[in-house]
Amino acid sequence: MSQKQKDFHDLKDALYANAGRLWTVSVVANATALVAALVAITCAERSGVGLGAAMVAFLAPGVSAVLREAAAIPTGRADKIRHLILLSDSLGRTIPAAEQAQVRRWVAGDALAPAPYVSPYYTSKFPQGASRLADNLAESAYFTEHLAEKLVRFLAWGGIAIVGALVAAVYLASTVSVAPGVLPPIARGIAIVAAFLVSGDYALLLWRFARLQQAARQAYDGATRIRGLEGLELADVLPLLIEYDSAHVQSPPLPRWLHASNMQELNDDYRQSHGESSK
Repeated sequence: MSQKQKDFHDLKDALYANAGRLWTVSVVANATALVAALVAITCAERSGVGLGAAMVAFLAPGVSAVLREAAAIPTGRADKIRHLILLSDSLGRTIPAAEQAQVRRWVAGDALAPAPYVSPYYTSKFPQGASRLADNLAESAYFTEHLAEKLVRFLAWGGIAIVGALVAAVYLASTVSVAPGVLPPIARGIAIVAAFLVSGDYALLLWRFARLQQAARQAYDGATRIRGLEGLELADVLPLLIEYDSAHVQSPPLPRWLHASNMQELNDDYRQSHGESSK
């Protein structure tokens, strides 16, 4: 990998990290809204605490929405750099100087940490052209699919645990003798948590990452099916690439801790299957 390509990976990683931080704060804001709503219900008779918690519950979703709109900017920019790197390696296209200047301006003044990668970034042995593009797309989709799958599984099990806790709370509230004034706040609290799961953050994140996993799987299957075919043209690969890029744009960035904890294992698995060591 040339120094210029390495710089672009550092830029891409920094932008994804910025977007990830904004998404993390937005999730915390929505969770804060949930906690504040529960506090407002519990402390309704204490006007100062209840009013303050109600205000937080009212404002936090708006803060979350603004943060996610802000996160879309570095996410889109990082996706563009990822796309440029993919096309440069696959087709041998030099990234125009104007594009390079624009990309570097996006993180001007930021201290860039080295991006974690295993050289070479792509393992394809095809010559530059349509087959190499399909092979590189398959490799990218492989990592995305498996990382998204791990995150979807984590969120799904977390959701099951929360639903189980809600069911247990409903059961206890209906069977255990409690003071009459205690039941209404418990019921309202359970309803708020259930609404958060069904229509709020949790379900949204689970659905988006599941969609990204499915799109990556389709891109991997399609790209592995056509790579190396005689007479393969760019027009045969581009529809797969467009669908894959579209899913990336519509999904939150995969958490950096997920990359850090799984990339070496996935690198080893993929490169051993292609007869190339990642060491």
